[in-house]
Amino acid sequence: MKQEPFSAGWAGYMWAALATTLGTLLLAPWQQAVTPAGAALLYALAAVVLAISYGTGPAVLAALVGGVAYHVIFAADADRREWLVPGVLLLIALSAGQVTTRLRRHAELLRRQSRERAELSEQMRAAELKHAAEALRSSILAALSHDLRTPLTALVSQAETLQMGRLPPERQAALLETLRQQALALSRQMNNLLDMARLASGAVELKRAWQPIEEIVGVTLQQARSQWPQRQFAIQIAAELPPVNIDAVLLERALWNLLDNAAKYSPPDQPVTVDVSRTGCELLLAVCDAGQGIDPADAARLFTAFQRGQTESDIAGTGLGLSIAQSIARAHGGSIEATRPAAGGSCVVLRLPLGEAPACMPGMEAG
Repeated sequence: MKQEPFSAGWAGYMWAALATTLGTLLLAPWQQAVTPAGAALLYALAAVVLAISYGTGPAVLAALVGGVAYHVIFAADADRREWLVPGVLLLIALSAGQVTTRLRRHAELLRRQSRERAELSEQMRAAELKHAAEALRSSILAALSHDLRTPLTALVSQAETLQMGRLPPERQAALLETLRQQALALSRQMNNLLDMARLASGAVELKRAWQPIEEIVGVTLQQARSQWPQRQFAIQIAAELPPVNIDAVLLERALWNLLDNAAKYSPPDQPVTVDVSRTGCELLLAVCDAGQGIDPADAARLFTAFQRGQTESDIAGTGLGLSIAQSIARAHGGSIEATRPAAGGSCVVLRLPLGEAPACMPGMEAG
């Protein structure tokens, strides 16, 4: 097993003896040029280096060998004061060894504490992820059990009623339309679940193209009017808006989810407003309703998957619409936020960056 330099055992003593002996042999021919003070400094330096590398024992050995070599070769004719040099070298070796030992122990303590903190942090992160996964699973099960099972139960009941053939034609037609609307609602909820799974996995690749935002809004509103024929939609689109580089299908899905959310939480006799404008280098697409409004404290939470403004509500939904809209906005490099206007109600604003459209696009007429 590979040992650390500080605990190298006999290797440290071997290097101490070898280094001091070789250094002395190399310096011996130059003893006339090397002053006693210079030689003592070199031996002291060797003791310090060995103390740092191998600890106190090898440093003391180097100091003893160096002290003997110093007197034999460099200070043989010196006065008695030079006999203090071996003691000084020994003191330097002991001091350097003790300091090095403390520093190494302190460094090891810091490394151990750092590892323990990292392990604790990893354990806490794993626990948080597990808790989040369990909460997400509970939310999914709650959404599936309530928002999918309840419509399915109604569909089965209505289908059985039709099967009995006891309803007048006009009642059958109304019941069939109800079946159709509930089936479409279930289809949208399943599409939201699938979209959320794809967006979360990063498997969605944007198919960008330069598109007039008016076309996106127009197509989506046409679908919304078909879904809610009694609902009023007020449209405000600023003039001369530039085209945007977007995935039209995904942006239509995001706008549809915002309209669906506004229609659900707004009184049926109040209009849903769609406002498209430009500010700086961003395109703003705001969908506002006249509902009871969003609590500012809950605004950020509503964009989390399976989170709803009213946890206990008779309004059908899985709590995925705003989360999907946020994921689509971020995929386009944009953002989304929920606000509460002073006049009341709620507004969800989707922001998209405006790039520089090409001078000529397919389908543009020559001027």
